[in-house]
Amino acid sequence: DALSLWRQLNYDEYAPDYGSDINSYNLSESVFAGYIMHDLNFGQSAKFITGIRIESEKNDFSGYYFPNNITGPAGLYNGTPLQTNTYHYNKTTLLPNFQMLLRPADFLNLRLAAYKTLIRPDYNARVPKYFSAGGNLTMGNPELKNADVWNYEFQTQFYGDGIGQFSINAFYKDI
Repeated sequence: DALSLWRQLNYDEYAPDYGSDINSYNLSESVFAGYIMHDLNFGQSAKFITGIRIESEKNDFSGYYFPNNITGPAGLYNGTPLQTNTYHYNKTTLLPNFQMLLRPADFLNLRLAAYKTLIRPDYNARVPKYFSAGGNLTMGNPELKNADVWNYEFQTQFYGDGIGQFSINAFYKDI
């Protein structure tokens, strides 16, 4: 009871009443994609595969934020106006894919690949928001972009009746 009384006297009286919607947000996300691929065979020993993925992303999100800089918890309690805004994130990305498959022997496959992918931030990282717990303030970044990633892979497969299949893989990502 003493702790509750202390909190009521020292904390709650300064907390602004922004209503129950302060920690809510709205989000609309649409992703449309298509893929075109072509392969070119060089007999039984080699195949080159290429393709391109076209991806269009559209996000509309809104949330509460403070339009002024807040330098500390005191800024939350001095009548700083709270606003809501809707942000739009639209991007169309081309994601190429190249693979070379080699079969130099009946028991050995080699695969070399280079392809581009995306890392999308969690949409909570983009939504402008307010959260108060122990005096902390967190705001989303509506301008946060996707990360483009180039992936490079090398794969070797050994197989046969006596050994089954044994694979060695290596990869590198450039983010």
